[in-house]
Amino acid sequence: MAIRKRLTELDPARVQWKTDLVVSYVRMAGMETDKERQAGWFRQALEILRPLAAENRLSADRMGWIGLIERELDGVQPE
Repeated sequence: MAIRKRLTELDPARVQWKTDLVVSYVRMAGMETDKERQAGWFRQALEILRPLAAENRLSADRMGWIGLIERELDGVQPE
């Protein structure tokens, strides 16, 4: 995951590398048992996706990831 993060820093215009990092963050959230850390992984994914969506740089499928991750995040945050 460190390599993917570094690649996105080296070439921030590469949407594919950024979405690869999002996939890694979501996978980490799925393996995490601590809800606070799980929420952190989801937030990091959204921090990448939301700007890409605002710039209209995501495919229709990947736009849908935002809603899915937001629902997952809602499920792990305390009431």
